[in-house]
Amino acid sequence: MRLPKPFFRLPLRFDAARLAAEVAALPAAAWAEHPNHLAGNSCVRLISVDGGENDSVDGPMAATAHLARLPYVQQLLACSGTSAPGASRISRDRLQTTPKPASSCCT
Repeated sequence: MRLPKPFFRLPLRFDAARLAAEVAALPAAAWAEHPNHLAGNSCVRLISVDGGENDSVDGPMAATAHLARLPYVQQLLACSGTSAPGASRISRDRLQTTPKPASSCCT
């Protein structure tokens, strides 16, 4: 698949199997409907306003209880080089559809 814009390749390596195992261990209740209501998509909120179960981008960002259960994900986020990450989530696509551009205040 060709994308209209190239990805920026981060100088990071990670253990995909460890990441997948950690995410797979999350309880079903951790997964929420994707904020854009994309069919077959769900997400786990990692960083959100006040660390709550919300998709707002206005307010102080904090880690969610879900992120507290994901030590390897925390380690990966720490490697991102940002001192104050914004709203973050892990998304999954059950229908394996073609990704659409993200819509947020920063795109």
